[in-house]
Amino acid sequence: MVLMFRESNPTFKFVVSERYYQEESERKAMAEQIEQMGGQIENYQKKLEELQDKYTGQVRECSDLTCRLDSTEALKNLNQTSKMLASTNEELKKSQYAMEKYFIISEQKKSGRENKLSADNKKVVDNYQAELSEQISNMFSMVASCLSQQNAQIYGVNKLSQSRLEAHNKAILEMKKKFLASGDETTSSLFDELHNALTSHQGEMVLFARELRQKFHTTMEQTHEMSEYISSFFQKLMEESKNAENRVAEANDNQLNSIIDFQKTHSWRDKPVCLSVLMALLWLNP
Repeated sequence: MVLMFRESNPTFKFVVSERYYQEESERKAMAEQIEQMGGQIENYQKKLEELQDKYTGQVRECSDLTCRLDSTEALKNLNQTSKMLASTNEELKKSQYAMEKYFIISEQKKSGRENKLSADNKKVVDNYQAELSEQISNMFSMVASCLSQQNAQIYGVNKLSQSRLEAHNKAILEMKKKFLASGDETTSSLFDELHNALTSHQGEMVLFARELRQKFHTTMEQTHEMSEYISSFFQKLMEESKNAENRVAEANDNQLNSIIDFQKTHSWRDKPVCLSVLMALLWLNP
């Protein structure tokens, strides 16, 4: 029915053909537009690729710039760190110099105190030697006085004994003469006189022996006191000598410990100035 209607109606044929041509032209236009759009798409694709390449290049350039910037910042930080290290090193050297100076000054003060202590010890020793010499001189004087007293006492005893013997011999001679001259009548009286004389001489000898015993005891007491004084004196001398030796040994130990502490504090290789400082200390403390 449709075909028959199309064939019998010419207007319909015209309309159909017109529509056909219109559709064909539209298809051609659409195809051309599609082709143009394809070309535009290709152009856009190329531009996109170019933009992508530019973006990649800019990213690389930005990365290079970032690396350069980081390197520059790192170099700047390194320079700042180097400056800080140099400043710190200078401060450390100043501090080290100040510490060494303070140590040297303290050691010099300590050496001065030790020298003063040594001078005081020497003064004490000199005073002790002077006192010792004076005491020894006094002791010798005392011994000489005691010996002279003993000699005088011995001389007095000898003289007294000699006088007693002479008196006794003289009395015997007188009695002998009287006995020979008087005869038998006066024998009893002579014996009485002889008895009285012997009794008197016996009393005098007892007194003399008692006096001699007292002098002997006095001499023994003086000798004992002198012995005790000499013993205590020499004991005190030994104690003072030992104390002086201990003080000298202690001063030497303190000086040696100071040198050992100085050697531990400062290294010979890292700090060559320590050698000169130690030599100065040794020169100050000979």
